[in-house]
Amino acid sequence: MNFIPDGETGTSIMVLGPAASRVEETVYDVVGQIADAALWWAWPHMVPDATTGLTTIDFSFSQDGVRLMPPDPGNHDVLRHYVDAYRRADELVADRKLPEGWPWTDKRLRSGHGGKNRLGVLFYRRLLPQEVVQPAEFEPAASHHVALMRAPRMIVKYLEAPRDARGLGTAGVFIAEPSLNGEFALSEPVAHDDWVPANIGREKFQRNNVKQALEALRRELRPSTTDGVPSGEGSRSGASSRSLTGSVASSKATGLAVTPGSPVSPAATGAEEPEVPRAGSLEPPAGPVSRVVAVLVATEGRMAAQVRVPPAEWRVLAGAGRG
Repeated sequence: MNFIPDGETGTSIMVLGPAASRVEETVYDVVGQIADAALWWAWPHMVPDATTGLTTIDFSFSQDGVRLMPPDPGNHDVLRHYVDAYRRADELVADRKLPEGWPWTDKRLRSGHGGKNRLGVLFYRRLLPQEVVQPAEFEPAASHHVALMRAPRMIVKYLEAPRDARGLGTAGVFIAEPSLNGEFALSEPVAHDDWVPANIGREKFQRNNVKQALEALRRELRPSTTDGVPSGEGSRSGASSRSLTGSVASSKATGLAVTPGSPVSPAATGAEEPEVPRAGSLEPPAGPVSRVVAVLVATEGRMAAQVRVPPAEWRVLAGAGRG
């Protein structure tokens, strides 16, 4: 079963007989879980490029020809904070100047004498208690966390930050230094879901950049008494307190969230919230893309996934397949 058009390269995957975790679970539910997994672990590829407006992967999921689209991470109750952090961190990785903007904190983590050794870029903010959303079923906890990633910008892990006694949450992104990508990749177990410094096999006194990065992250994320409060002159601020309180999310963890910058959520006003579907559009995102992932499910319970990768990305995305 081949979904890759002639003349193109990529990987096709089929899953036969998907196992249901509950008696009442349908094939549609299974496809929904796959779409949710793509949302939570590959959302950087759903974020449009600031220059071209294109995403690096066009995700499409379907059952019996009916397409099922994951929510936009930029409008998701939890992930919208991560998307904002990612856009800022990406600018910092490219050494582009950023406007100062509370409530964001940015750090270029370094090690070595005089901080000459770059470890990566961290961008995060504190969340007000009403912005902290409890995870739904099959979703990772991500309201007190920093998303760890490297090339090719898939989420390795949501690293838990130290909890704040005042109930503040944390949402942020750490992008490993591109020149250290191989070292971070080597530290990952087979599932690529963690960074384990011991996996690199360094001697006792040899520099371990992964270990140093994780230690620096934990030090930086320790709560302080000024977290969540604008510090006035010289703070990373370009937004008023409305930017924090005006983006209060609803209690739903999937579907569309309140647009950042709007005064309050519908729940706060007592108004009835519109029903948000688990899957929205029957049409894929418009415009050309550089990579395509598709999941299709037939009535007999077969599932297939497709990834089309342009030649320029062969060294970045690993995988088997034609080409």
